[in-house]
Amino acid sequence: MKNLPIVLLSLSLVSCSSKYGSREEARMASLKYKDGGREVIVVDVPVKKVGELAKLLNEENEDVCKMVSDEVRTGMSMVVGLLYQSELKWNREYLNSKCNPADTADVDWISEILSVRRIGQTRYCYEEKELSQFVCMEIKVSGDEIAMDEWKDLRPINTYFRF
Repeated sequence: MKNLPIVLLSLSLVSCSSKYGSREEARMASLKYKDGGREVIVVDVPVKKVGELAKLLNEENEDVCKMVSDEVRTGMSMVVGLLYQSELKWNREYLNSKCNPADTADVDWISEILSVRRIGQTRYCYEEKELSQFVCMEIKVSGDEIAMDEWKDLRPINTYFRF
């Protein structure tokens, strides 16, 4: 009686089961089932690396802005010495356009650059020789693209082709 809920649960997870006269018939049916699936793009965004790169770019930009600000304030460059008016003008424009406190690294752009896209199959099959069956699994995905974390959390629906 204790095992009844487990048995009922395992039966409810089984989507479909068919019996075939031969291994070849079962294999052909499983291949046809698999061919009914589709490809989806599985996107893996390395969140930790995105954060690290954004932080690094922000720190680098702060350093450059501090150096350019010092050059504008003093009229001198650590590298070339006295700056021409055209160089000072360029530095002021740089400060106005790139050195606002609200300006930070574009995390969306960094995410896009570092993202890894893979092709995932919504249906796949394998053979269990000892049980004389092909097991096919289907992962239900609504769109053409899915995040890796969501993809990993999806539970496949099993279909069995017994022979």
